[in-house]
Amino acid sequence: MITKNLLMTHGDPLGTIQKLLKEVWIKADLDGFVAAKNGDHYESWRSLIVEHPDQLDEINPFRPLMRFNIARYLPELARERRGKRYGILLRPCEMRAYNAMQEKGGPEWDQGITVCFDCLGTFPKQEFEWRAERKGSSEELARETLQFARQGGIAAYRYRSACQMCASPNAQAADVNIGVIGLPVRKYLLVEIGDREAGKRIRSDLITDGQMDSGLLNQRERVLSRLTQRNRLVSERVTSSLAGLMPMDLEEFLTHLEACGDCQACMENCPICALKFPRRDDTGRYLAQDVSDWLLSCTGCGMCEQACPGHKPLSAIFRQLRIQIEEQSYAM
Repeated sequence: MITKNLLMTHGDPLGTIQKLLKEVWIKADLDGFVAAKNGDHYESWRSLIVEHPDQLDEINPFRPLMRFNIARYLPELARERRGKRYGILLRPCEMRAYNAMQEKGGPEWDQGITVCFDCLGTFPKQEFEWRAERKGSSEELARETLQFARQGGIAAYRYRSACQMCASPNAQAADVNIGVIGLPVRKYLLVEIGDREAGKRIRSDLITDGQMDSGLLNQRERVLSRLTQRNRLVSERVTSSLAGLMPMDLEEFLTHLEACGDCQACMENCPICALKFPRRDDTGRYLAQDVSDWLLSCTGCGMCEQACPGHKPLSAIFRQLRIQIEEQSYAM
């Protein structure tokens, strides 16, 4: 059973979250945390390892910049650090990627802890840098973003396209879910503790301040419903505007991929492909089943589109093809 508790922030939501992560580290007896310290691009999972609880003070999960999907680095980390217990701090799309990878057989996390937090949206790199400069620092921009959590965030029309079309921006499916959307974060956060064995070790009664009020939970659900409805409409509008420009089915998409030649930037930045890379046949054409599996596993993080040198609207393309493949499978 998932427990929905509140955590009082006393005017400092970020500091409260950093303290919560430290307590999770200690109570779960972790060897470290896997988290993005500053949002920059990483060449190795080693850059993501937080070795000491005090280093969690460098973590700001609400910094509105996403340069990579952490789940992409987890298979290699799991192989090299087998037997270690790590906490993994993930955005909702990263959590979905982690779960999709688990369904495909990896990576295994020997009693580790997953922590997911509500995502208030992320900007393209240049937009982020411009806004951070105007605010004086990236920390001030992140603080402003968090201040608008009760309304569901700000400037959504300037977010990365994947964020604008995100169907599930709320934290879920982790051992610990941290909720801020729809809540007065200068007073309270939502902390959900899952019922997996790893989550039970944390003891929510020791790190939270009681059960969340039903009125606050209802308020949160209303804001989340509004956000997902808005994102669905954006997705439909983008798809409609690209009609005639996007591949209409899987076979046409395979032709598009073939035209990309040796460029595999979308796959090299995809967490799903880190576990299973689509194969080609003797003619160089990607195998339809492999690409279909890839599309069906897509979690909407938008790393493919962000990496594409041709600036193709891959978030919209993947979403539309995924829906089409699912409908065809259901009809069969």
